[in-house]
Amino acid sequence: METDGEQLEMQPKENKKRTGIQERYNAAKNLRTSLQQGPLVSVTPPQHKAYSTVPSQAVDSVFGDEENVYRQRQMALAAGCETYAASGGRGDTKMPPGQHVIVDDKHRLLYCVVPRAGSTSWLRLLIALRSDAVGTTSATNVHDTHGFRTFTSFEPRRRQQLLRDYTKLLVARDPYERVLSAYFWFVKPASEFNGPFAQLYPPFQRSVAKRYGRGDVTLRSDGGANVTFAAFVRYVTDPRTRRADPLSLLSDGSMNPHWMPITDRCHPCTVRYNVIAHHETLMADTEYTLRRMNASGLFEFPTARDGPSTRSQLAHYYSQLNEEEVARLRRLYEQDFKLFQYNDIIPMSGGHL
Repeated sequence: METDGEQLEMQPKENKKRTGIQERYNAAKNLRTSLQQGPLVSVTPPQHKAYSTVPSQAVDSVFGDEENVYRQRQMALAAGCETYAASGGRGDTKMPPGQHVIVDDKHRLLYCVVPRAGSTSWLRLLIALRSDAVGTTSATNVHDTHGFRTFTSFEPRRRQQLLRDYTKLLVARDPYERVLSAYFWFVKPASEFNGPFAQLYPPFQRSVAKRYGRGDVTLRSDGGANVTFAAFVRYVTDPRTRRADPLSLLSDGSMNPHWMPITDRCHPCTVRYNVIAHHETLMADTEYTLRRMNASGLFEFPTARDGPSTRSQLAHYYSQLNEEEVARLRRLYEQDFKLFQYNDIIPMSGGHL
């Protein structure tokens, strides 16, 4: 789907083991993920019994054994939320900010948009499904031009109806991978940023390199700087960044969405998400979600894999961090690790970190 590490870690053998609706799964398996800006290609819809977009509670019973995978994720999340509340955690009392959750009325879907977790590809897919159009849905500026209403743009009574009747989707990702993917995004050349970001990020690259690089600063010809992964991690985990991120995209100073913890962004202990997808199994999770939306197999995404995956580079980049820097990452993303069942031990070639 997305570039610089937002690729899918597809597991064909594992996907084939999914049971319950194998025929429909096979009919729609040509859905492919787009890593860059390839065109969306129309395909023949699979021939199977149609499931209307009825209230989400009724849909839960349609998918049999496959539903157990997502029910188990929900149960693990609920248990984690209870444990966290009982331990005196800071809680999850706010509803998701309006800019984070979009509403697709056509397919009765609420989607919490999480950058560096397949969000660009999901937005492109939803745009294509909404318009029923064949052609190119560019990844450029898709987060700013998708045209969907946000959750908090509705009246309170309507919000409650949406929460009750619509499928609610959240895509989680291993925090270590997501941070590394965010780093790849942050350090790219100015020419690869869109619009005003091309002027915003290079100067801030210089600022991060100077403040957190500990003397290791190399300026670039485009006005940016070569920020080391260690310097980026020091910036992200600085308590001041969480209180008032200089690169916040919102007026409240909240953390930049590319590295904001998912629990802070989507509030999973407040919103009962029907589908908790994982970036690591995103192909299968996307197929499942599309079937809930009665939209499976309508578009095929061409693969455009470019370079090594983020997962394959974890050991290389995380070996550049000391124990305290890794510990600060664990503390920042503690709830993401626990609530979405990710291991906070980094696998290294010579052991673990």
